[in-house]
Amino acid sequence: MKIGLLICDIDEYRPFVEKTSEFKREKYDFYSLPADKFVLSGVEIITAVPGIGKVNAVCGTMFLINNGCDLIINFGYSGGLSGAKKGDTVICDRFVEHDFSIPWCEPFKKPNQNSVYYADKTFTEKLKSLLPDSIVGTAVTGDTFIADNEKANMLKKEFSAVSCDMETAAAAYTCNLTGTKFVCLRSISDDASSDAEESYIEQRDSGKADIFETVKDYLCLITK
Repeated sequence: MKIGLLICDIDEYRPFVEKTSEFKREKYDFYSLPADKFVLSGVEIITAVPGIGKVNAVCGTMFLINNGCDLIINFGYSGGLSGAKKGDTVICDRFVEHDFSIPWCEPFKKPNQNSVYYADKTFTEKLKSLLPDSIVGTAVTGDTFIADNEKANMLKKEFSAVSCDMETAAAAYTCNLTGTKFVCLRSISDDASSDAEESYIEQRDSGKADIFETVKDYLCLITK
């Protein structure tokens, strides 16, 4: 097995690097973008940091797949919906692009194509074993930072979503399309309301979220 870690924001990658400082890393060639490689229990792990947004997420995911990764693990911060609160860790198992719209199609539906994507069940269950009390549910993705009560309420009503972000559905689609296993773990940084930006920046800059330690523990679990 070869594992890819997709962390789109460099400011969300640095805390993971600090939490895993004992891993011996070497730089990996991802054009001009940040990427590293390390080995854990004989398993090669590549980390890619392609940047924020859906297009970047697809580029990063395809880079990892093209470099032989059988499993892609995505993690980072998300806005909380449907009861997921700041500081919670959410396991996302279903993904939708909330900003996709064509006038002659149902809202959020893609013509002649799946519009809902899924995480790998086996590796998601292993993640749940580490976090038995975690929130599990749908993540919605769009190229917009959600900081609006009305928009957040719509996402909760339309999708029963537990989190919103700018990358996961794009990464999940790429993995589903190519037959690559995908797992997603998100830390809630804000409640997607009017103070979301301030809350997100505060949480991000603190670097103290449990998610980084959890990802480390998860890697140890699935590579032992």
